[in-house]
Amino acid sequence: QSLLRRLARHRRIGEVERGHIEREGFPNLTAFLDYWRNLHGSWNPSERVAVIEFSLAPRCDTCRFW
Repeated sequence: QSLLRRLARHRRIGEVERGHIEREGFPNLTAFLDYWRNLHGSWNPSERVAVIEFSLAPRCDTCRFW
């Protein structure tokens, strides 16, 4: 199946909500912050990030995307 981009927006990383963290597979904010710091070296809650949401496209046997 293919993915459809549903929504794209920018927000400050410090505005992240529990639901976002859980959808990304983290059990809690501490685990997310540990991962973020390991990946980026620091945590700046004012840093702006792109938030992109996807959904599965309906199956279409006759559709051609490329």
